[in-house]
Amino acid sequence: MIIEFLSGVDAWCKMCSEGGLPSEMQDLELAIHHHQTLYEQVTQAYTEVSQDGKALLDVLQRPLSPGNSESLTATANYSKAVHQVLDVVHEVLHHQRRLESIWQHRKVRLHQRLQLCVFQQDVQQVTGSESQCPSSILGVRPSSSP
Repeated sequence: MIIEFLSGVDAWCKMCSEGGLPSEMQDLELAIHHHQTLYEQVTQAYTEVSQDGKALLDVLQRPLSPGNSESLTATANYSKAVHQVLDVVHEVLHHQRRLESIWQHRKVRLHQRLQLCVFQQDVQQVTGSESQCPSSILGVRPSSSP
């Protein structure tokens, strides 16, 4: 699972930061949905890797039975393994944080673009209805010429 996570990091980063932003509202909503789905997949993979790493560390750090003649050698070997597992866990955490930062940046950009589209649509509605409303309804006074 760890190898799959680490090998998927570059592809996930590329998917999170790839391309321009759609300009149509429907396309933006679809992009936001796909972006959220990607985040859920990455989070699920990270959770599984983290749980596997924690379980492995728990096993490696469990004390051996004192009657075992190889306990001293095994403890030394396990200590080295614990450090290696911790290094990998820290690497995974670093990649997760990097991915989350890239994902968050794109999420903000997508939502800002969607807000801009909604604003533009509202402006079009207002300007369209303004041309069809009498000036007295809009509170506009006819200008008087001297």
